[in-house]
Amino acid sequence: MCHKSVDLAFILDASGTIDDSQWKLTKDFVQGVSNGFRLASNGTRISIVTYSTLPHIERRFDDLNRNDNLIGFLEAMSQPRGDTRTDRALKAVRDQLMISEAGARDFTPKAIVIVTDGGDKHDTTARFAEQRARELKDMDGATIVALGVGNKVDQYELRQLASDPDHAFLVASYDDIIGYVKSAADAVCTGKRNDNFFRMNYLELKL
Repeated sequence: MCHKSVDLAFILDASGTIDDSQWKLTKDFVQGVSNGFRLASNGTRISIVTYSTLPHIERRFDDLNRNDNLIGFLEAMSQPRGDTRTDRALKAVRDQLMISEAGARDFTPKAIVIVTDGGDKHDTTARFAEQRARELKDMDGATIVALGVGNKVDQYELRQLASDPDHAFLVASYDDIIGYVKSAADAVCTGKRNDNFFRMNYLELKL
């Protein structure tokens, strides 16, 4: 159990290349990682974005945060399907979740766990995703853990999304993803805080 309080956002690829059984395994993975934290308004807060062609904010940081509450929520969470636009999902997290109006807290470490089967169709969208991830890492101080599942994942692109090469995990198939629950939770819990970000945030509040 991680005793650190974190604002933890999950970004879940829900595109058309993922079948029903793989989608269930994705949700089981989210539940498994979340079980490694104490979910509470004064503990770790969870938000969830599903994405395909467009991102969908499924859960904000200020929604009810309890481990037992998450189970039913995940079971009912549907899969939008469509193309794979990781860049748009990352932008939605920064613009719509990493803000106080959505329950994100000042001076609380931020973390993002991305699960994708790859498949961003154009080099341009992959570059946009890298740019959005860099903004979250550099400007919001976020630790990003990226899991690429299956044989369509570009290893270089995956590492560009992650905040550290050790935070990028290549997973052979969705049948294997539950085996990465502890690695993802540990990466979130031990993620290095971006002290420059917190220092700048503190100075802005003082001005």
